[in-house]
Order: sequence, then C-alpha cells, then structure tokens
Amino acid sequence: MRFRGHAALVLCLLIRIQAIRGQQSACPDTVSQPMMVQGGAPIVSVTFEQRNGTPRLARFVFDSGGSAIILDEKLANDVGLEPTGEAVTDGVMHFMPTRSPAVRFGSWLATLSTSRAFIHLGQGSFDTRELVEGLLPGKALEPYEVLWIIRTAAF
Repeated sequence: MRFRGHAALVLCLLIRIQAIRGQQSACPDTVSQPMMVQGGAPIVSVTFEQRNGTPRLARFVFDSGGSAIILDEKLANDVGLEPTGEAVTDGVMHFMPTRSPAVRFGSWLATLSTSRAFIHLGQGSFDTRELVEGLLPGKALEPYEVLWIIRTAAF
C-alpha cells in the first residue's frame, strides 16, 4: 500500500521571557504552515524579503535533525545575504557563512538566529526534482514550539 497525503507544520510562538520566569501561559500566536512530502522529503515554503522589499517565496527541505540553514546562491543573492567569512568546503561542495535570515511563515515573522547559516555556492545547489532552494533545520525553530499535524488524503 502506498501512502499519499500531506502534512501541516504548525508553529506556535512562545515568549521566552515568560518561560524563563516560569510562568505558565497560553501560546500567544499560532501559525499553520502547509508542508508537502515530495521525493520522500518534507518540503515547506517560506517567504523572504528581497532587496527591493518585495516578498520572495522559497521552498525548503525541513530537516528535523539539522543544525545549519543552507540557502542556494541565487536565493541568497535575491534576499541580500552576503558572505561573512571564509569558505567551508568538503572537497566537492563549497559554502560561505552568512547571517541567519528572518523568514515569514504566512504572516508571522520568525527569526532563525539559533542556527548558523551558509550559502551553498554554484548552480543547482539542491536536487531539482524537489525544486528546493534551501534546507531549514529543526534547530532554527528551537525557540518555538512546533507541532506536527498529519492529514491523510488517501491510503
């Protein structure tokens, strides 16, 4: 049997100051973000602000165990991310460190400062079958509570 369906990524913004003080409170803001599974990978769309102030939608692989944000070179250029240090290489792929970007999930602006960010240099940085422009690690959402809601379309 082949599973077909989609998932929704629900983000719940928690105010860190309340958590530090030990106060219990209801989640002040909740945003639902659709997530698709394509080629066996969870894909989420996020919105960046381009250099000219217009929104730029980008598709990312969501890596729940990842620790670094990786953006392809064209996306980084579109949104004005500049290299901030020396290149890192594994002998085949080359990455440049950059500042961690802010992204929008729907109308909600999330800062991703808990993860380091890198620009993957070169054409076709990511597998084109998923048409993704980056990798969004679970660590980037560390300050927030993330809930998964799975809705099945068919079995």
